[in-house]
Amino acid sequence: MFYGWRASTLKQIQVTKAKCDLCGDHCTHRVSVFGRYIHIMWIPIIPIGRKIVGECQNCLKTVKRKEFSMDLDNQLRRVESSIKRPIWHWIGPAILGVFAITMAYSIATHKDDPRKIYLDADEAKMTIQPTMESDSISYQLKSMFDVFVTEEMRPQSFSYYSKVEEDKVLLLLEIPEFKNLDKKVRPELLEIVTQVLDGFAHLEGKDRYLGVKGKYNMMLVKTPTEFENSNLASSDGIYDFYGPDQIE
Repeated sequence: MFYGWRASTLKQIQVTKAKCDLCGDHCTHRVSVFGRYIHIMWIPIIPIGRKIVGECQNCLKTVKRKEFSMDLDNQLRRVESSIKRPIWHWIGPAILGVFAITMAYSIATHKDDPRKIYLDADEAKMTIQPTMESDSISYQLKSMFDVFVTEEMRPQSFSYYSKVEEDKVLLLLEIPEFKNLDKKVRPELLEIVTQVLDGFAHLEGKDRYLGVKGKYNMMLVKTPTEFENSNLASSDGIYDFYGPDQIE
């Protein structure tokens, strides 16, 4: 199996003159100590204790540790502390430790793009009821979606926001049911958006930045240089709308 638990032999000990409860003879016993561990893809992840069995070399009876005679158990205790696990039993914890340290370092040194603040602020301005006076682009787009988008997509739940700068325009949409729309069909939304933007003379020649959010995250991004259509699209391309990155 690719996962589960396994065991490897840590040590075999010859214990002499130990009484066997079955044959009653004081003879040599071979005691085997196994180290058990949980593995994934045969890589040890977590050590989970030991298994100890003894075999009488006279009658060949095999017994578990809890069935050892007092004589055999006492002799084993004298050497048991010297039995150690091999280093490779700790490969899994070592890998997890390195991964945890790497993640902690990455989080501690990571710096968000400062333009994310501006995008977050604009996303917070999205509304399901844009007006002609406050946001004519969003108002016109909502009018188109209300007519051409199926009720299954619940167009009444869409949120909108647009912003126009000197040489560029930003359009943000939130469509809660967007994940249910086939990826091959999603670009058809862009055709409606393009028609609406083309209808505004003052937007002619401006760079266009479009971001479509699902219920929780951005899922479609289109900028002058990028197009991403996935269930977890990056917002990085939209940041260019707000100007150059100022992180040094």
